[in-house]
Amino acid sequence: MTTVPETIFLPTLPSLSQSARAARLRFARVLLILISFVSFGEAIFTYRSHIYEIDVILQRDDEEIENQGYRIDRDEFAQIRNRMRKVAHTNFVIFTGQSVLFLLCGLFISRAPAALPLLALILYIASWAIFCVMDPANLFQTIVIKLLVIPFLFRICLTGYAYSRAQHTMDPTNSKIAPGPPLGFAIILASYGIMLFSSVVTFLLITLQETYSYTIDDTALFLSSVSFSIVQVVITLLLISPVPQLPQHTISTRHRAWLLALPLIIICVIFSVLYNTLLNRYFEVPPQYLLGSIFAMNPAYVLTFYCLLPATYEEFFFRKGLLGYVAPLTNSHAAICLVAVAFGLSHLGQIFMIPYLILAGVLFGYLRYYSGSMTLPIIAHTIHNASIFLWHYYHTP
Repeated sequence: MTTVPETIFLPTLPSLSQSARAARLRFARVLLILISFVSFGEAIFTYRSHIYEIDVILQRDDEEIENQGYRIDRDEFAQIRNRMRKVAHTNFVIFTGQSVLFLLCGLFISRAPAALPLLALILYIASWAIFCVMDPANLFQTIVIKLLVIPFLFRICLTGYAYSRAQHTMDPTNSKIAPGPPLGFAIILASYGIMLFSSVVTFLLITLQETYSYTIDDTALFLSSVSFSIVQVVITLLLISPVPQLPQHTISTRHRAWLLALPLIIICVIFSVLYNTLLNRYFEVPPQYLLGSIFAMNPAYVLTFYCLLPATYEEFFFRKGLLGYVAPLTNSHAAICLVAVAFGLSHLGQIFMIPYLILAGVLFGYLRYYSGSMTLPIIAHTIHNASIFLWHYYHTP
C-alpha cells in the first residue's frame, strides 16, 4: 500500500525563526509610520521656531543695537533676513520629504524587507548628523529618543537582511548571487554610523573653537580625518571579506561603460556647476573661490588628498562593501540608488549639495555595475573631484 506524501495536503511551512522575523517586520512597519509622524511634527516645530527667531529675536537684536547708537545697513539686514528665511523654508521641505519617506518605508516594508529598513536607518542617522552640524545644540536634544530608536532600526535592518537571505536560500529557482553573512552586513552598517559620527565630531571641533577660544589647524584636522577614514574603510573591508560580487556583464558592456564614462563625468560636472550657481543665487550668497584658492596654493596636495584618496576609500566603502551586501537582496538598480543616498548623506560639510551628490553617486554606482571592476568608478570619482577644483581655480579672480 502506497503512502501519499503529507506535503500534498499541507503546504511547506516557513521556519519558526522566519515567522518571528516576519512578526518583527510587521512591528517595524508600525514604528516607521510613527517615526514619520514624529519627524513631520519636529519639522513643523523647528520651522516655526526658526521663523520666530528670524522675525522676532533678530528684530529685537536690531533694535538693541540701534539703541546703543550704532547704525545698521537696512539693505544688508533685509538681505540677511531673507536669506535666513529661505534656509528655514528649504530645511522644512527637506525634512518634510524625509518624513514622507519614513511613511513609505513603513507601508511597503514587506516589498523590500532588506532595502527599506536600511533606507530608514540611513535617513534617521544622517538627519540627526545634519542637524548636529547645523547647530551643535542638536546633539543633545531628544538624544534619549535617538538612542532608543537607532538601535531598534539597526536591529530591524538585520532582521530584514536575515529574512531576505532566508527567502533567497529557500527559493531553488533564485539565480541571484548568494548574500553575504548577516555579521558582515552589521559591521558595514556600524562602520557607516562611525563615519557619520566622526564627521559630526570634526565639524563640532571647528564650530566650537570660537566659543572655547582655541585654534585648530585646518590642514592637520583634514589630514587626520582622511587618515581615520582610510584606516576605518580598510578595517571594515577586511572584517566583511569576502564581499558578495555583483553580476558579471559581457565584454562589450564593460567596454561601453569605459567609453561612456568621460562624457557622463563632463555632463555631471556641468550639472554640478549649474546647481551650485543656482544655490548661490537662491540664497543670495556671493561667489566663493575657496576651492580655487586651495588648488592654486598646492595642486599636488589637492589632487592627492582632496581627489584621489577620498575617491578611493569612498568607492571601496560604498560601491564595493555596501553595494555588494545590498545588491543580492534587492533589485540591482534599487541597490545602486540606495547606496547613492547613503553616499550623498555622508557629505555633511556640503548639506545643500547632497541632492547633487546623490546623483553623482548613482553615476559612480552604474559605472561600477556595468564595468565589473572598482577601477573605473575610482578614476571617474577622482576626475570628477579634480574637475570641480579646476573649474573653481580658473574662475578665481
